Amino acid sequence: MSVAYDALLIVSFGGPEGLDDVLPFLENVLRGRNVPRERMLEVAEHYQHFGGVSPLNAQNRSLITALEAEFAGCGLRLPIYWGNRNWHPLLPDTLRQMADDGVRQALAYVTSAFSSYSGCRQYREDVERARVAVGDRAPQVDKLRGFYNHPGFLGAVIERTRAALTQIPAERRTEVELLFTAHSIPSAMAAGCDYESQLREASALVVAAHPDDIEFSCAGTVARWAQEGARVTYALLTNGAAGSTDPEMTRGRLASLREAEQRAAAKVVGVDQVEFLGYEDGLLEPTLQVREQIVRLIRRVRPEVVVTTDPNTRYFGDRYINHPDHRAAGEATLAAVIPGSDTPLAYPELLDEGLEPVKLSGVWLMMNAEPNLVVDITDFMDRKLKSLRCHVTQIGEHPSGEDVGFLYGMAEWQAAAQPFRYGEAFRVFRFDQPWEPPAPEGDGQVTGG
Repeated sequence: MSVAYDALLIVSFGGPEGLDDVLPFLENVLRGRNVPRERMLEVAEHYQHFGGVSPLNAQNRSLITALEAEFAGCGLRLPIYWGNRNWHPLLPDTLRQMADDGVRQALAYVTSAFSSYSGCRQYREDVERARVAVGDRAPQVDKLRGFYNHPGFLGAVIERTRAALTQIPAERRTEVELLFTAHSIPSAMAAGCDYESQLREASALVVAAHPDDIEFSCAGTVARWAQEGARVTYALLTNGAAGSTDPEMTRGRLASLREAEQRAAAKVVGVDQVEFLGYEDGLLEPTLQVREQIVRLIRRVRPEVVVTTDPNTRYFGDRYINHPDHRAAGEATLAAVIPGSDTPLAYPELLDEGLEPVKLSGVWLMMNAEPNLVVDITDFMDRKLKSLRCHVTQIGEHPSGEDVGFLYGMAEWQAAAQPFRYGEAFRVFRFDQPWEPPAPEGDGQVTGG
């Protein structure tokens, strides 16, 4: 179901912009809460050290200026409004102005990234309270999803961290310890939301059948995720011991070589954790045993997303029949995701081991014939190729021009309809979005990312 929005609403906490604003602002923040006035005055003193000015409003003005420029560059004619929870411009005043301007349907971007009552649901309540205050003329407001794991947010954090590190003399940088902190919330509030888990997330688990499957299919995307701050784990279900035509090679030796190659390839793209389940190459089946092992892995790694192969892909065009291990890996992994990963009673014995259910935000299928997302890997093709070159037993010490051309040609073909040159295509299932009816046959769209 598509909705035509006619405005973007920036919703934020608000902050004082002068000494005279401090006490009225804090009274708004603390209204209805049993906080002693003495404590409020202590907090007010903190603001006085900075002239009574919070940086939030200035940052929101800069954000709006940047968004307006971005919208103009894209030809998007969408007005931007701004309303705060606790200080001017206040949400009821903003929604009243939107109603006067004829806005009927708005998207809301809340500047709080993480889940919690005060960081998410209370903003929804404030918006609804403002709508009630405005009355029947008030626009409908739909909140955008939290951005705690969005690549743009993670990338900005990384960029600012790197900029801060450059201020430290080069000879001392290797000794610097980086401390991560977050806004404190009451333990009772944290227990009822995903705040803590979201702080620890921004991670992915990639499950594939053989060493080198990941390098061919999604190593560029993994390299991009790793650079943006995500923690990625690889899981290889088979030992790769059948992947050679060398008459002098043995299965045992090949399995050892391919494990070492896979670990080296993972390091090239920023992956340190590689798991091997050790099933025999060419004989993988989506058994209950395999499924349980993947469930155990998902609950231990606790990723945000799982990436695996599409079990429905039997061939590509008229040139390649998909390996049965690829299909079995995808079949077992999808069965592990639902219902195994998030259902407490599916594997009750795992609870005794401390392996609690995991609520994934999505599943990404590689080796898919019907993608709905293409990831821009133009800046990561060199790392994709370098990681593939680690698999010497498969492509030799010096890959041929034909092998290299195939890798670049596939990435270019997958991005053919995108505004970038090289891409990796996936079928993505999102579990953190409201359900919408499927698009009519033939109306599916492939988007770039």
